[in-house]
Amino acid sequence: GIPFGASYFPTELQLQGKEVLGFRMFLFSTMIAQLVITFASKFDNGIGLQMVENVPFCLELARIVMSEQSDESGTTSTLFFLFGVSSVLVGLVFYLLGRLEMGRIVYF
Repeated sequence: GIPFGASYFPTELQLQGKEVLGFRMFLFSTMIAQLVITFASKFDNGIGLQMVENVPFCLELARIVMSEQSDESGTTSTLFFLFGVSSVLVGLVFYLLGRLEMGRIVYF
């Protein structure tokens, strides 16, 4: 979990405690995924955790926001908003894939 936390934000972002914040994001997403899979899915033994594939995506989002905005506090709030929106969109896509029984598409 600690490498995930350190990798969410670029080193050039001047955010105090960003490694700890990234680690908290990792733990929170793992907890939510585990609760959803445990109580709202048909899996017998579901294990939810943050996927490593998301880290480069989040890092690139952070770099884009940093290049477009000059205000440090605006950068942080925009970044967290984008992290939230992207998480909801990915969850919605996977929900729809399961609901429409198109799960085999994920294997391609």
